[in-house]
Amino acid sequence: MVNNTLLEEISQLISEYQKIFYMDNQVVIEEFQTSFERLTTGFNQIKKEAGIRAITEAPDFNIFYLMGMTRDEVRTHSAMLANLLNPNGSHGQGELFLRTYIDYCKDKFPDFPLNTEELDIGRWSAHAEMTTHHGRLDVVVMNPTLGYLCLIENKVDAYEQPKQLQRYWNWMESRFREFPFQALIFLTVKGYEATTAWDFPYYRLSYNQDIPNWLESTLSDIQAPVVETIVEQYIDVVIRL
Repeated sequence: MVNNTLLEEISQLISEYQKIFYMDNQVVIEEFQTSFERLTTGFNQIKKEAGIRAITEAPDFNIFYLMGMTRDEVRTHSAMLANLLNPNGSHGQGELFLRTYIDYCKDKFPDFPLNTEELDIGRWSAHAEMTTHHGRLDVVVMNPTLGYLCLIENKVDAYEQPKQLQRYWNWMESRFREFPFQALIFLTVKGYEATTAWDFPYYRLSYNQDIPNWLESTLSDIQAPVVETIVEQYIDVVIRL
């Protein structure tokens, strides 16, 4: 027969253990509730601030995403770059984008032709999708007075065509007498090497890094708010390509 005293001691021990277990769990539960309430309060505050920012700044409203044109090489990227690099472009900022673009390339490539001190000489033009007998050229920037010619081949999703950069360089060489200062730019998402250039010289730029770095340097000098907004939106697009 089991000793009653022993049974009482066991019963008391179990009771004490249950109390301790309950108290420990109660502490955990209370700590969790406190943390959860703090997190909920913080989330609600962030949500409130985001709602205010959405009204006053509309950070998610981007015309390029809205129109589904973020990866369109022709209608988005060639058109945008050609307009920005044209001092007479609809952006109305004169030589700002062309000057900072050349400065950026000069810093990255010491042998890049032309100095920005000469930008006010002659007449500049920039063309998107220029058709030649060597192929269609994405962006061409030129100044006959200075004899300057810059060809930008951009690649977002498309692959290089057979002998593409070689053909473009041949076209540029055919214009060498008229344009002795030349630059062939191969612009890709990550700055990949060209597979069709052979031994012809060219410069590599990337949409993810070089284009944002260049355009961010212009933001403080843009005078038209609408242009600043569009450039900021374009920067967001190319970073995410």
